[in-house]
Amino acid sequence: VRDASAGSNYTLVILNDRSAAVAGYIESLISYGGHFGVRGGDLARGVNSVQPIVNVMNLVGSVVAAPQFKQVVAGVETFEGSGKMHSVFIDVDGNVYATGNNNMGQLCLG
Repeated sequence: VRDASAGSNYTLVILNDRSAAVAGYIESLISYGGHFGVRGGDLARGVNSVQPIVNVMNLVGSVVAAPQFKQVVAGVETFEGSGKMHSVFIDVDGNVYATGNNNMGQLCLG
């Protein structure tokens, strides 16, 4: 593992091949906001085993293959049980990818 970050009930890792993966607990799929970096349809309520992060959305809104990553930062809930979290991934070229809840503009989407 090259890098790891733990958030509220989940952990993000950068593996030696620079791919990213996530594992953790989701209280409710209804309140899941995308902080795992994978689509909700690929997850279950409760414990989720390690899931690779294979796609990202680029600046023009197209889904593309995930780049090689160098760092991850997992967020924490705004209040317990809210499911409102976000995560940040930084690739080897310094590009930043943010995913999850954006109710306060924390994803820097404008």
